[in-house]
Parts: sequence; C-alpha cells; structure tokens
Amino acid sequence: MKVVCVLMQPGESRGQALAEACLAFSPQVALGSDAAFVEIEGSRQLFGEEECIRRLKDMLELLDLKAKIAVASSVPAALAFARYGVTEVDRLPVAALADFLAPFAPQPFDELEVFRKLGVATIGDFKKIPRVQIPSRFGKQGLLAYERLLDAGRVAWPRWAPAERLEERVDFDCAAQIHSFEPVLFLLKSAFQRIFLRLYARRLKLAAFRVTFHLNKFSAGAERVTEISLPLPQSELKSVVLLTAERLSKELENRPLEDALEGVSILVTDTAPFHEAQRDFFSKREEENLAWASLVGRLEERLGPQKAFLATPSPRLLPEASWGKTLDETDRGTQVTVPLRPLRLLEPPLRLQRLGHELVSAQRRWRFTSFHGPEKLRGEWWLGGFEREYFHVETSEGETLWVFTAPVSPGGPRGLWLHGMFD
Repeated sequence: MKVVCVLMQPGESRGQALAEACLAFSPQVALGSDAAFVEIEGSRQLFGEEECIRRLKDMLELLDLKAKIAVASSVPAALAFARYGVTEVDRLPVAALADFLAPFAPQPFDELEVFRKLGVATIGDFKKIPRVQIPSRFGKQGLLAYERLLDAGRVAWPRWAPAERLEERVDFDCAAQIHSFEPVLFLLKSAFQRIFLRLYARRLKLAAFRVTFHLNKFSAGAERVTEISLPLPQSELKSVVLLTAERLSKELENRPLEDALEGVSILVTDTAPFHEAQRDFFSKREEENLAWASLVGRLEERLGPQKAFLATPSPRLLPEASWGKTLDETDRGTQVTVPLRPLRLLEPPLRLQRLGHELVSAQRRWRFTSFHGPEKLRGEWWLGGFEREYFHVETSEGETLWVFTAPVSPGGPRGLWLHGMFD
C-alpha cells in the first residue's frame, strides 16, 4: 500500500475542501484532525509518486493552503514523515509514536519523558529493546505503541464523505472600495478555481450557483446576492468566469455596492454528472461540446433566458406548436411531411382586413397580386380544436405572405390573419 499524507498547518479549517480535491487521485480518502490521507496504490498505473506530489502542490496553491506532503507504506508512517521531515521510520523521534497510536486524531505521547530518561531518542532505539522488556519499562501504552509500530499497515480508515454544501469564499486582506470590476474579477477567478477543483474531484459539472458580495461587517447595507443558472452544465472554468463577469459587471455598473467589499463567496446550488472518458485524439467532439455550452451561455446572457435554442420539429398540425426548443444538437425531433412554410411566424397572428386588392392591418397595407391555396388544417379537438385554411399571398412589393382564414368565433363568420412571411 502507498499512502500520501498532506499535513496542514495547526488550526487550518479548510480540511474538508482539501479532502474533496484529493478525490481526484483516489476514491479512498480520509480526513484526520490535521491531515488528509490518500491511498494511491491503484493510481500508480496512471501517475507515479513524483507526479502525484507535483499535482498535490498545484492543488494546494489553488486552495491557498500551506502543507507538508509525504509518502509511505502506511498511514502512521506517512503522517510522521510529513510532520518530522524524515523518510525512514527508525530515524523518527519517539514523539512520533503518538502518530502510530492514533494517526487520525493524534494525542500527546504521555510516556515521552520516560523514554528520554532511559535514553531512547528514536524509534530505531525503541525497536532494539526486546519485546518482553517493554511492559516493565514503558507500561501499557508503551506496549501498545510497540505493537502498532510493528503492524502499522493495518489501520482502519475512518469513513469520510464530501459535504453536501459546496461553497468557497475569497476575501481581500482588508475591506476595499470597489471603483472598477478588476478587483472583483480577481476574487471570482480564485473562488471558481477552487470550486471547479472540488467539482472535478466529485465528477460533477456546474449547473447553477449563487454569488454573494460580502460588505464591510460594520456596514448597514445588505449583502448583494446574484443567482446564476447555466443553460447547459459547464466543466470549463474560463467560460463560466467570462459569463459571470459579464453579468456581475453590468449589475455593479447599474447598482454600485453601498459600502466597502470584504470578499466574494460562491455557493453551488445545482450540478450535473460529469462522465469523464479517455480523450479521443481523432475527434474534436469534446472540445466542440465545451465550445457549444460556452456559446449558449453567452448568448443567453446577452439575449435573455431561453432565447438561445435549436428548433426541433414536433408532430402537431397547429403551425405555432409544430416545433419546440432544445439545446441538444442530437435531438432531431419527429419529422412530419408538410407543404412549404415560412421560418418566421408572428405571435400572435396579425388580424387583417381585405379591401379590394389590398390586405390591411393596423400598421400596414399590402397590395396582393395572387392567392395560392388553400392548405386546410384542422384537428386537436382534445385541446379545443381548430380549423384554418392557409394561403400563399404574393404582393406587388415581391413579398410572400402566409395568411389563413378561420372562424372569428364558434359558428361565426370567418376572419383573415397574417401568420408569417417567407424569406
């Protein structure tokens, strides 16, 4: 077994985030009182110890954590190596026996003074003493430490699971007045880097999140909260940062913060599964999917929610209901064979009147040269039913209108409506 120990500084409160990020290396992760442990024996086929340590250092930098890293064949040895900076068990000081007794929650070693009086300075010195002499010299705790030392690999790992709430906060060194968006963007990038690090370890994509601006704690103003929902789940950091920056910069321009800003936090409110697969070097499908999700997100940010979509055919006779919205490029819908129809439909249809050779609306009039049709459509009685006759109308200006007649009221006279225009 190979275990990596990441020993945090005393009092560090971000162990949960560290342990979550370590899931990127192995599913077997444990969190102790001051360290995170990762079993990497099965991962050595993917990367060696040096590569693992390099990635861990990069991860610690993103999380803004300072820690010591060590690799050993057991949990207690890895913890002791990280704490005392040695790479051999025999060279460890006897104080390291506390790590062997309870590696996930070390306590001060009570018998340390006894060891010193007897001239036992290192674990190597301790191992030279015959086992039968251990109880009489060092008592029950000394014997237990000796047994744990000889069988250090058989340690039960405590159960650990990621927290349900995924949130990151980044603060300025001191509260600052915001006159441009650049300082806010700097905080957002740092927070999103940590969020995506933890999401990747969980094999999740970001679908929705909440950004909170934390004002000076002495301020009378309320925290500014913005909810952002992505049209497609994202796994790419850059596109999410750009989309969020565009939204927040507009909001801050229209409504500046009431007081100095202490920091920014991001809370993940919705996710989607991230099915990671080996990259296909002969296809750019993965890059195209990321670019598509980014494009849709930017378009919706500019145009509004559900304003960017692909049209897919639907098997209904009613023209305005014969298509639906989708963001799935592979969704071809249900193809229905119909006569030529315009791409642009008016919602709602525009009421017309026929005056001689002219069609007149409240805003405009068209002089027509010919009517072609009709195309009779009727059905959907279970939804109230409809009955229409559609015509292609040629105008003197060269336009082709799509016009239908239908009863103005049940059993009443028929009226005329403009439903669309051919391009």
